[in-house]
Amino acid sequence: LDIKIEELNILDRRRTEQAFPTRNITLANWSHLCLNTFCASSIGGNTYVGYERYIRLHFGKLADMPISKITNIMVQKHINDLSRLGGKDGISEAYLTRIKVFLHMVFDYAVRNDLIVVNPTLGVKIPKTGWNENRALTKEEELWLVTAVREFGKPLMFIVVVALYTGCRKGELMGLKWRHIDFENRAIKIDSQLVREYTPFIEGETKTVYIPKAPKTKNSKRVIHMIEPLAQEFIEYKRNHLQWKTARGFDHSEDDFVFPSRNNTALGDATFYRMYHKLLKKAGLGNANFHTLRHTFATRCLESDINLLSISKTMGHSSIKVTGDIYIHMTATHQKVCLDKLVDSYYTIRQQETSSCSDN
Repeated sequence: LDIKIEELNILDRRRTEQAFPTRNITLANWSHLCLNTFCASSIGGNTYVGYERYIRLHFGKLADMPISKITNIMVQKHINDLSRLGGKDGISEAYLTRIKVFLHMVFDYAVRNDLIVVNPTLGVKIPKTGWNENRALTKEEELWLVTAVREFGKPLMFIVVVALYTGCRKGELMGLKWRHIDFENRAIKIDSQLVREYTPFIEGETKTVYIPKAPKTKNSKRVIHMIEPLAQEFIEYKRNHLQWKTARGFDHSEDDFVFPSRNNTALGDATFYRMYHKLLKKAGLGNANFHTLRHTFATRCLESDINLLSISKTMGHSSIKVTGDIYIHMTATHQKVCLDKLVDSYYTIRQQETSSCSDN
């Protein structure tokens, strides 16, 4: 029986080698094969597109190398080169980590299929680039951005102002429908997010569709209070939006998207980011991805002495620990500001102690 099992294993390995010749299959080809075989049915559209971007833009010379020839030191050197040690064109530590995780998965599938013996990503370290991807805008930069929105000429970019003063995620805002906006109570209900579903190989082509889906965690479903200036501006935005619909022959429904495409359908990422990058340029801002707006909201809240629990609930984090871990740099600064307020109390008590001793 042992002899027969070994014969079958040898036959299986030969079939694998015939299907995927180790000396010929490149990292790029194997990555695409893994993506469409092992991953496509279990990952979301944005994740799929992100993985494809890693292969296309960030694998560099490794992409065309046979996977059996790629060594641990090659992967480490490539990661170092991508980081450029915090230079102008470098990649943040968080982004490098995501690339490494994908590479590890791809090579792990190669190990499982007997194409290589050892995963070359084991022990690879992410360099300290010094670039914080999760930065927040300064108050001056925030003013520049809001001013640019007012002058931009595209009412749709009001979405940026809403993000700055609610801390909502991009998908949550793009999935908003008018029934989610409660003007009477000055509230926004978050119960879904717009996600990109990727369906490969439909009639020889790939297809991407945008659909509203429930948030990943229960805490992401929440009601967010609108400050009065934002609520007033939202009312004005809806008034202009209804005029836009009438001019283009669209009937209004409370199930329509608040921030739609020009066809009054779900707004795609490519269209949105085209406008967003133009807006950043107009505002004179560089490295400010949309998530920067969410970090800016949290930072302003901390600066305004809003407690961490309230911020966590508003942002829809799974726990207050998540909020604390993300904004640890801010909470440390905030802690100093708060503790410095004890100075007056300290001196008051000391003065009372001195006075009491003198009386005795």
